[in-house]
Amino acid sequence: MEQLLPTKNGVALIEDLKVTHTYSLKETTANYKYKLNDEPITNIVLTPDKITSINVENEKKKGQVRIKKVDKDNNEVLLEGVKFEILNSDMEVIEELVTNAKGEAISSMLPCVDEKYFIREKETQETYVLNEEIKEIVLEENQIKDIIFENEKIKGKLQITKVDSKDNSKTLQGAVFGIYDENDNLIQEITTAENGIAISDDIIYGKYYCKELNSGSEYYLLNENTYEFEIKTNGEIVEKVIDNEPVDITVDVDKVGTVEIKPGEMVDYQFSNIANNSKIYLENFKWYDYIPTDYVRLQKMTTGTWNQKLTYNVYYKTNKTEDYILFKENLNTQENYDLDFTTLELADDEYIVETCYDFGKVDTGFRESISPTMKCKSFDTLEDNTTFTNYTKTVGVYYGITAEADSKWTTIVHVPEETHEPLLPRTGK
Repeated sequence: MEQLLPTKNGVALIEDLKVTHTYSLKETTANYKYKLNDEPITNIVLTPDKITSINVENEKKKGQVRIKKVDKDNNEVLLEGVKFEILNSDMEVIEELVTNAKGEAISSMLPCVDEKYFIREKETQETYVLNEEIKEIVLEENQIKDIIFENEKIKGKLQITKVDSKDNSKTLQGAVFGIYDENDNLIQEITTAENGIAISDDIIYGKYYCKELNSGSEYYLLNENTYEFEIKTNGEIVEKVIDNEPVDITVDVDKVGTVEIKPGEMVDYQFSNIANNSKIYLENFKWYDYIPTDYVRLQKMTTGTWNQKLTYNVYYKTNKTEDYILFKENLNTQENYDLDFTTLELADDEYIVETCYDFGKVDTGFRESISPTMKCKSFDTLEDNTTFTNYTKTVGVYYGITAEADSKWTTIVHVPEETHEPLLPRTGK
């Protein structure tokens, strides 16, 4: 048995062997980078005066790398379809890998002795930030080495600036907004600070909308619009300027009546536009009428009907009382009642000076459907060209702010001139 070591060019030469024999060859030691080839080569026959060449192959020692791709915020979420490149020590790409449904990609068998590799992410899912870290890895023979790459989802923020619709320089504190995903799920609530700005927590890549849940002040109307926005770039801040309309408390009332009467005749009044024209509900909505008691006495009223279903009370005040007295209660706004004030038991020198309809809380747009009416009887003693005026008003309250409206109607008195028939002369027979 003879042992030979190859030269630098990988060739070992055995000389002076007898051609009359057959030989066997077996590798006993291999280069440290290679696996030992211990399969013997047998029945080697030599040819006289020639060199018989035998090729012995050695496989390099190799290992593998397994890339695991996970969500940075939740490592249990595995990312499919992420592309990676494996580079050699000269930073040349030698292999491309794509993660499977389990978030894994396994390389081919790569030489591992005195070899250095680098892994970099080439392409990731649309909703994630590309991981630009290049990781170095050293492989081990016949081993699969695991390396984990994390991907951070694309995230951004929503910034809302809340302003007065009539003065955009005026910012509004305390407005509450809900942020919703495309499936109408509420994902966050944010509130504007003293500077009128509200900034959300991180919102992941996708399409969203926001809407106001609370205006933050009873003096501003809720903005009922929805505002769509989209997070597309990591770290972006989507800015929205959203305005609120200040509450404008407005009520109304109108009346018409008889233009001209004779002493002792009835004066008829009709009321309209008894309304809450605000864009918000009102508390303590009341309608008053003030009787011109130096000229007339209240007789009857019809209540009319109203466009919102409520119950209300009717009160009156006399020249002998300081407070209002209940006349009818729990009236239905859908019914038109006849109210006869002459049925009241009053003192001989007592009379009604005011009426009041108390509707309580009314929504925006509240008004009469059928107009209320009033009848007053004028005095027989009124003089010619006398005028008198009936005043009426509505009042509504919103968080301590009172709105009023009034109307009036003036009637004139005309006394007819007396006419005398001419005397005819008597005739006799």
